[in-house]
Amino acid sequence: MVGMPIRERTQPALSDEQVWRRAVEAHDRGDARVSTELDDHAVQPLAAALLGMDAATMALERGQADEAQEILLQSRTLVRSVTQRLRSVVFELRPPSLDSGGVMAAARSLVGQFRRETEIHGTVTGELPRLDREAEITLYRALQAALANVAHHAGARSFEVSFSVRSGRASMKVQDDGVGMEGHGNGGTTSGGELTENGSRPGTLAGIRARLEWLGGGLQIRTVSGSGTQLTAHVPV
Repeated sequence: MVGMPIRERTQPALSDEQVWRRAVEAHDRGDARVSTELDDHAVQPLAAALLGMDAATMALERGQADEAQEILLQSRTLVRSVTQRLRSVVFELRPPSLDSGGVMAAARSLVGQFRRETEIHGTVTGELPRLDREAEITLYRALQAALANVAHHAGARSFEVSFSVRSGRASMKVQDDGVGMEGHGNGGTTSGGELTENGSRPGTLAGIRARLEWLGGGLQIRTVSGSGTQLTAHVPV
């Protein structure tokens, strides 16, 4: 989901250099959420660590070795915290399972962790071939957004994620049994551009919809009050 880190224990760990490079690439793409994450959990703590190192240097110049050591230990703790947070952000952006097994593998991993964390029952069905990089990550983003709604707004007890390929397009459908969307009526169908699902952040689905349309696909959301919400994202094969 849009705020859920994914960790694949079977995958080799990313080096610190890879973590930083991927985080910076995400920042450069203008992802506002990631930019906020980096500002709050990386830039500010690193700035504090740098100030600490300067203070430690000054303490050493004054002959205050014990004070310098204490300041350096605090700075090291800050840097370690930043590295751990960046690893979480990187795994959320593009989990290793997406590279190794495609959308299906990443969806199973995400849904499995979602079930453990929320105790909301979910299944993944169907099959999907490997797609190009941008299509896979965009479908994965759509799934994260759908599960974020299931967790925080839908009041759902269960959901199903199904994949299929028909008429030259790959589709992902997420159906929950929650309360449905406010303000769209029974059986209403709409695109993701203007949606705010029971208080979800506006713009999240709008951005995903724009990316899908740029790829030649689309995003549709159908809701029936009291009977859940169905999100369908599709891209050309």
